[in-house]
Amino acid sequence: MSQLSLLKGVARMENPFSARKICAVTTPKMSSGHLRVVQVAENRFDDAIHHLKWNFFSDEPLNHAVGLCERGESQYELERHCLLTLKQGYSRMLVDQNGMYNVYELFECRILSVDENFRGKGLANVLMADSIETARNAGFKVFKADATGMFSQKVCLKHGFQVEAEIPYTDLDESIRPAPPHQALKLMVKVLN
Repeated sequence: MSQLSLLKGVARMENPFSARKICAVTTPKMSSGHLRVVQVAENRFDDAIHHLKWNFFSDEPLNHAVGLCERGESQYELERHCLLTLKQGYSRMLVDQNGMYNVYELFECRILSVDENFRGKGLANVLMADSIETARNAGFKVFKADATGMFSQKVCLKHGFQVEAEIPYTDLDESIRPAPPHQALKLMVKVLN
């Protein structure tokens, strides 16, 4: 199923959902028009956690600053937190036109993550717009995001979120401070009409 390689004496799993492998069977110039947003079904929870291990946990600015985990590495507390969020039923993912669950992106109420090979194509905005609509349809009046990275903050601002609180990373000890371009953790809120 997945391949195991040995790098510098450390065993690492290669990402079987790597875009390099997926591109061989999908359109190389994928746009958001070829995808649709769906709820992350319970039978896809393992795929969602797998995606996060390869595309979010090690990239998230605070996790990265403290060296919490390497790309593809399990991290029990993060996985547990994400699984609890998935079980709430509001998590969303993009799928291709054929309904195949290619885990390019995942929005999990508390996490906005894009596969590194598909970043910069506006897919985070597609997920955010759908998530806002999902929250509205579910009757929520306020949408909250803990945006730890500059990129997720830009997406939130584009969708009308306001910064309610901010912790500048310069206030943190240098040993756990995220590297630029990330400057602060921002609690961001959007009131839903």
